[in-house]
Amino acid sequence: MNVPWIKRSDLIIQPHDAGGWVVKDPLTLQFSLLTQSELGILNLMNGQLSFGQLLKEARRLSGTALSAEELADFIGSLASGHLIRQTLVGDSDRMRPGRRGILQVISPLFRILRFQVRLINPTRLLDRLLPLIAWMVAQGALRVVGAVLAIGLLTAVVQFDALVTAVSSSEFLFGPQNIGLMFCVFIVVKVLHEAGHAVSARLFGAECTECGIMMMVFTPVLYTNVSDTWRLPARQRILVTAAGIIVELVLASVCLVLWTMAETGLTKNLLLNTVLICSVNTVLFNGNPLLRFDGYFILADWVKIPNLASQAGNLLRDSILSVLTGRSRNVTRHEQSGFLLTYGVVAAGYRLFLTLAILQLVLGVTEEWRIEILGAILALIVVTGFLVIPVAAFVLELAQEHAHSPFRFTSWLRLGLAGVGMAAIVLIPLPQSVVLSAFVIPEGTPVYAAYEGTIDEMLPYGESLEEGTEITRLSNHELLFRRSELQARADVLAVDLANLRNLQDPETLDQIPGLEQALRAAKDRVEKFDTETSALTVVSPRAGILLPPPVRSPIQRTDLPELWYGLPGEPINSGAWIERGTLLGSVGDPTHVRLQIAVSERSIQLLKPQQTLTFFREGSASVIPGTLDSVSPLESETLAPQFAVTGAVAGQATVDSLRPAETTYIATAELTGDDVAPGLYSVGFVRVQLEHSSLLSRFVRYLSQTF
Repeated sequence: MNVPWIKRSDLIIQPHDAGGWVVKDPLTLQFSLLTQSELGILNLMNGQLSFGQLLKEARRLSGTALSAEELADFIGSLASGHLIRQTLVGDSDRMRPGRRGILQVISPLFRILRFQVRLINPTRLLDRLLPLIAWMVAQGALRVVGAVLAIGLLTAVVQFDALVTAVSSSEFLFGPQNIGLMFCVFIVVKVLHEAGHAVSARLFGAECTECGIMMMVFTPVLYTNVSDTWRLPARQRILVTAAGIIVELVLASVCLVLWTMAETGLTKNLLLNTVLICSVNTVLFNGNPLLRFDGYFILADWVKIPNLASQAGNLLRDSILSVLTGRSRNVTRHEQSGFLLTYGVVAAGYRLFLTLAILQLVLGVTEEWRIEILGAILALIVVTGFLVIPVAAFVLELAQEHAHSPFRFTSWLRLGLAGVGMAAIVLIPLPQSVVLSAFVIPEGTPVYAAYEGTIDEMLPYGESLEEGTEITRLSNHELLFRRSELQARADVLAVDLANLRNLQDPETLDQIPGLEQALRAAKDRVEKFDTETSALTVVSPRAGILLPPPVRSPIQRTDLPELWYGLPGEPINSGAWIERGTLLGSVGDPTHVRLQIAVSERSIQLLKPQQTLTFFREGSASVIPGTLDSVSPLESETLAPQFAVTGAVAGQATVDSLRPAETTYIATAELTGDDVAPGLYSVGFVRVQLEHSSLLSRFVRYLSQTF
């Protein structure tokens, strides 16, 4: 029976400058790149050859022992690309690729990770803009672009420290208000990016008939279809592909210069968000040749290898199959096979890294929003779509290789060794660590205000003290008035008693014992009151250096006396109100400090005393080693407000405390590094080295904690 497919006569075919042929569908305006042998097979599709005859001719054209399955797959791809049409009704599925196994059934379920929606055809708008934008391809305009990029790069180098300081604030990056602002900036940047592609393509004579929205891993991204540029020379194709990147880099350069001159506020944040989105998006995604975005197509045109990713992936897959089976694959070796294999390995590794990063982001965001179940479902979709399905497809292909080949001991030995290696990766304990929020506290003895009152004068911080040295004396007019009332009562009783004794009146002598008893009670109350209020005088509990407490932010309170801010001992707080229990400082050695660490419920069971850690200070490149001391088994209802600085602990922050939004525990650690002494109350993160654990045990623990 003849193959029931025939080549479409309306296809537009022209040679590609990197080799091969460009085939354009004039109805859908879609393009396909075919090699010389693939075009020869397409030309053989006339509906008059049997499958055996077609296979024989295809082998002659390709120069390889092409299998029947590979030819059927290729014919199926031609049908999917609408390059051939059906001649017999009902036979369309006979030549479609392969068997509808479980992977073909479940794969469509994961298309939510990437799908697109067409919105408009911008051709008329672009044609109207052409007279206004023709200057963009002039030599002078390109020089201006180069100058702007150079200025932006120089500004980034000069302002690098200021940029790091501004971006390192987690409140800036992940605050609710900034998230909305960043999303709006992202939309505007993407519109300009895609406009760069469309405009440049039209300037060189290519068509742009489609633009819309593409969803990639739950993120909306604008796109334009400029596949018509395949008809252009390589240099013009590269310029069209690079136009979006150039637009973002120019925008980042201009906004960076303006950011250095802007005042603090919404405008400055808007400019910084634009710089971040344009630069990070270019480096990690659009400009990255390891992903199928602009950077990839620029690289493919530069090295003149059409379908670079598919060729590299096929070569990598075939190379792995050859190693596992011991049999060489029937593939046509490209003259740049070394480059292709290297690209395939690096691209596969980067996609794995990106998948894990997306997975970590999804889990982190859903955990912060307290929707862990949804995070687990989304993580399952990501893992299945990016890892499970590709790996399962490879395993099925490997199984088919062995099923259709005679038994060979060496092949099964290779496969067994590969299985042992995979099992080792899953079961062998591997190093693991956890990152937690922390800040530096002194080891000294704390000094608190036992009563509320105003502070008039206090010893300066850094003063060397002996035990019992007076640090400060608080004033409390209410207590003074209360003491004067008690003393006045005692004085009245003393006068009354003296008068009775002086009168020597027999009728009043019996009142003297009662007055004496009342006077003694009044004096006792005065003495007891003086003893208790002596705590208004704060003295040093030990010998050492007077160390400051954490800095307090200013607050507005109109219903109470003016409260202190900054440090309580600063001259600016003279006469300010000090609440009872306020930490005035501590007495100890400034070089002896500890870490206080906030531990989430997920991590509490992993921490044990004597585990090593490293402390990364916020805004500093120095790393300080340490050792975990203790882990509290009790939940902490309030934390130090410093934990809110890093943004790693969510909750309701006040001036003096942070009420965590989720179950949190406190751990302490000793810093063992002598080279760099961290400042008191400096905040940052610790990376605690945990016990080694296998990937399987970590997965089981995650499931138990989530479900």
